[in-house]
Amino acid sequence: MAAEVKFKYPQPFTWAQVMDLDVVTISQEITRLQHSLDHLKSTQDQLQYFIDTTSESAPDPEFMGAIQENIDVINSQEERVSILKHALVQKGVVSPSHYDLDPSRSTQPASATVDPEPNPPSITGGGDDGLYI
Repeated sequence: MAAEVKFKYPQPFTWAQVMDLDVVTISQEITRLQHSLDHLKSTQDQLQYFIDTTSESAPDPEFMGAIQENIDVINSQEERVSILKHALVQKGVVSPSHYDLDPSRSTQPASATVDPEPNPPSITGGGDDGLYI
């Protein structure tokens, strides 16, 4: 019996759609997302450094909006990586820690919950390039 998984952040796929993907596609998407996350986090560090070293009493609201948008994208992509890792584990391909060999890289634990009754698949959210089903 297939189960519906509810994600904390809008994702461009359902759990059933992820489980229909082949292992190579899932692995490539994890790698792509981790690369994207590295860049987003580097950008966040640079933005934070700018805020910390600027003499202005209050940063520009648009600047702060960009920082918050980055945080939202980072959280969504970290959840997506976690979902994809879980799919590989469910397929019996890797252990949960396979992609976390670098101790400096950590993702949040999966925030998904499984409901016993399946719902029809639907595609939600997702504003970045990447895995679309």
